[in-house]
Amino acid sequence: MQFVVLITFLVSFITTLILIPLVRKISLAIDFVDMPGERKVHQYPISLGGGIAIFLSIIITFSSALIVSYLLKVNQPKWLPQEIYDYLPGVFVMIPKLSVIFIGASAIFILGLFDDIKKLSAFTKLFFQIIVSIFVVANGIKFGLFLEHFGTWGQIISATLTIFWIVLVTNSFNLLDHMDGLSAGISAITASVFLIIALKTGQYFIASFLIAIIGSVIAFLIFNFHPAKIFMGDAGSLLLGYFISILTVLFTFYREPHQYYAILTPLLVVSIPIFDTIVVVIIRIVNKKPIFRGDKNHLAHRLIALGMKIPHAVLLIYLLTICAGLSAILLYYLTPDKQANITGAILIFGQIFLLLCIVTILEYSGRKNKNAD
Repeated sequence: MQFVVLITFLVSFITTLILIPLVRKISLAIDFVDMPGERKVHQYPISLGGGIAIFLSIIITFSSALIVSYLLKVNQPKWLPQEIYDYLPGVFVMIPKLSVIFIGASAIFILGLFDDIKKLSAFTKLFFQIIVSIFVVANGIKFGLFLEHFGTWGQIISATLTIFWIVLVTNSFNLLDHMDGLSAGISAITASVFLIIALKTGQYFIASFLIAIIGSVIAFLIFNFHPAKIFMGDAGSLLLGYFISILTVLFTFYREPHQYYAILTPLLVVSIPIFDTIVVVIIRIVNKKPIFRGDKNHLAHRLIALGMKIPHAVLLIYLLTICAGLSAILLYYLTPDKQANITGAILIFGQIFLLLCIVTILEYSGRKNKNAD
């Protein structure tokens, strides 16, 4: 599996590395740029279109993988590692689900691209995200959560939770895209955490998908970290949020010998982006502002209000996300002993709670500092 992971990463990374300068050049030529504004931290026009490179890179990586898989199935050269041939049957079994995922991804990407060009209303974006989520769920991609034992009502609850989760995570990563390298970096970190869990639990299709995302996003970060030379735009941030939400739905987080609380793993991994989104929405409601109108109430903005520079604020949020991710990974290393498992889980969830308390203090301090100014 290590060989497959390495090749997938290299194809995704190199493809994005080649595409980004090309997309940037075209974007500047056609004036497809993000202009400075009151709610933005950059001071001059920045090329958009990074999401195009990320989308094309992931498409090319998976198309290449399917073509190579078919050729290997036909020829089966003996000089390749046996693990590749062990992995091949699972590739073809997953093609129907892969088709559904990429149809939804294409719709989300086009939605984001239209928003980058035409500036769609928040309600329009939300409506189409819900439609895409319904399409995905209708084609069999939804949470299990042991609800199948409750008949029709269980199916309805499962479908509703899945739609809500996809929309929530997709928008959380979209809202993160307000500072150089933030959304891309958080995407790489969360995908890496899920990759570790996928490899540990033997979910190799999901692992391959995650490594394709990681390779593409890391290559993009070379051009996107402060000072950014290109932005991913909504086409990229919505796409990454969609992919991560879908992959967490496909995941089987609970497997023996782990306990049932392992199903809460995705909440731990993406707790920082989701918590930041919830706090921002609450602030807008309290201040009687439209909840879908952008502002500078995000954690990164608050850290800057405390005196941090952009890269330092972004790196701090990276570290907070890594801490949350490591806590999630620890769930899979608890002792099989039931009582010790419960104690360990309580400590892990307590640690996440304290981490969110730290985020709350930073948010509050940033708001006070800004008001004082």
